[in-house]
Amino acid sequence: MVPEQNLIGPSAPRIVFLAGTLGLGGAERQLFYQSLAWRRLGASVRVISFRGDYWEGLLREAGAEVISLARFKTPVSRVLAIARELKRRPAEVLQSCHFFVNPHAILAARLAGIPEVCAVRSSVSAELRKLPWLVRSATLNAARWIACNSRAAMDEARARGIPDPRLLYCPNAVDRKVFHPPAVQAATRWRPRILGIGRLVPEKRFDRFLRIVAAVRQTRDVEAVLVGDGCLRGELEDQAASLGLMSPAFRFEPATRNVPEIYRNATLLLQTSETEGLSNVSLEAMASGLPVVAANSGGTVEAVDHGVTGFLVDGEDLAEYQRRILSILDDSSQALRMGRCGLERIARDYCLERLPGRLEKMYQRVLPTDP
Repeated sequence: MVPEQNLIGPSAPRIVFLAGTLGLGGAERQLFYQSLAWRRLGASVRVISFRGDYWEGLLREAGAEVISLARFKTPVSRVLAIARELKRRPAEVLQSCHFFVNPHAILAARLAGIPEVCAVRSSVSAELRKLPWLVRSATLNAARWIACNSRAAMDEARARGIPDPRLLYCPNAVDRKVFHPPAVQAATRWRPRILGIGRLVPEKRFDRFLRIVAAVRQTRDVEAVLVGDGCLRGELEDQAASLGLMSPAFRFEPATRNVPEIYRNATLLLQTSETEGLSNVSLEAMASGLPVVAANSGGTVEAVDHGVTGFLVDGEDLAEYQRRILSILDDSSQALRMGRCGLERIARDYCLERLPGRLEKMYQRVLPTDP
């Protein structure tokens, strides 16, 4: 890829990203977007990943170099391998893309003598639970810079004693060429469709999703689809069967490359997470013209304007979820209005075109300046 512009001057930085995986996830998609943005800014980009997957080939096509650590099986060997790579080919900064790789980033950057930017992509408390308890506080306190994708996470970090000068705000972006409404939006559907999407893990609370869908189906003829993979797949399938949901009108689908088309075939997004950063799925749904009914947790409160682009609901109030969903299903004009407002919000605040400027502003604080 030939750089389109260089907004940061003649000495463009060398950026190294550290990722735990390159699979089909929101953090990995944002890594891809940031790599594209840095290339447009004229920077060189390397991605070091514990293991490769879907995004590896796309990152290379975008002009990023991808280095696999698959042969290194222990944290110590990985840290040393990262530090050797940074010593062999220096960079200005090492940025982690997943919270659980932050300890590796901190240690490797110290060994290489460069600053590190650590990642917080959910609530701080939820992220800390991903690390062994012995290194939780040390990781948060030792990071030179912490990039949060939501203001809620920044507030939580401040409450835990992290000084504001070490916090960076880097919200998620959406590619509107990929996520957009259908070219021709049908005025009516034979049956409306409720969409749930995400990793099938405890914090996403898809047990709530199933109970809400079951309640809605008692009074409305609706379809529902739950898209994702994870450790709770079997348990959720059993719950769906016990609720009487397993029918042609309800299905599970694995994580897929065809997510944009799935959004375009839905009527609304139902997001039930217990903890969230700035929710990728909420932003992608809004970019696809969908109203969002979501739990009022974390960064979702920033993304979804209550009563404008969707509704925010107390996570435990399943009856309120049902009421809000029915209000959208029963009022097509409201649904279309919320969809249009969501499109406007994405264009104003979260479109991919804004990302290069955001990264430039963020890295003006991180990168060393010439005397």
